[in-house]
Amino acid sequence: MKLRCKNLLSPRGESVSSSRWLKIGNEYTALSMSVDSSGNVSIRIMAEEGPGPAVFSLQQFEIVDGSLPANWVMSISPKGGFTLGPEAWSKAGFWERFFDGDSDAGIAFESEMRKILK
Repeated sequence: MKLRCKNLLSPRGESVSSSRWLKIGNEYTALSMSVDSSGNVSIRIMAEEGPGPAVFSLQQFEIVDGSLPANWVMSISPKGGFTLGPEAWSKAGFWERFFDGDSDAGIAFESEMRKILK
């Protein structure tokens, strides 16, 4: 799934004029997508700066190509939301391990990201 940034929002949803994470007009590849129980949609992408993938509101983007990567699966949360993304990333605690520098999580992330970017 390819997205183009159309506006910038703060983490609280307020409009902002600049961001070190995103640039208006730039295209990004969605690495995963989540819908919470309230219907809010967020996407995980590799941001312009930062140590790894970050989560943003889909409201900041327009969809350029809605094709879903072949390695995406749907995982339903106990709270009623769901995530579309690689199965390895949906395991409990995956993102905590990844950002804590766990080598197995890092390898799983790189492997699945390469599949998405193909």
